[in-house]
Amino acid sequence: MPVRAAWWQFFIVIPLLIVPMLGSDTVQDLMSTVINMTAAASMLPPLFIMLAYLNLRLKLDHLERDFKFGSRITGIAMVSVLIAIFTVGFLASTFPTGADIMTIIFYNVGGIVIFLGYAWWKYSKYEKSLTADERQLEAKAAVQQA
Repeated sequence: MPVRAAWWQFFIVIPLLIVPMLGSDTVQDLMSTVINMTAAASMLPPLFIMLAYLNLRLKLDHLERDFKFGSRITGIAMVSVLIAIFTVGFLASTFPTGADIMTIIFYNVGGIVIFLGYAWWKYSKYEKSLTADERQLEAKAAVQQA
């Protein structure tokens, strides 16, 4: 499965690099566009991890696990502050100063929306393919190992 995912990523990323390459006047313009795209996309994984942790502390704090970051209130407060900081950083990296707004929306926002939409579609498709028993098995906590 990871091999197929790597090839899918290759076939998605290459056009995302070729399109700005064809529209750039100089190599510096191309590099600026690619760096801005990368900066925006690199902020998403930590943001998702923090949102998942916030959800864990809000809804599933009763589950036994090896590591807890302080009390429930401390964990929620700290991750909320981090989410706020990362959100500001994400918006700042998505919309850099001095760039054409339409280019930013097309490359930075468009690329993120395409990737998130595709990931959401594939995950929804995966969830629908599970049987009731498989869903129950997936819902069990991973810490229940002996």
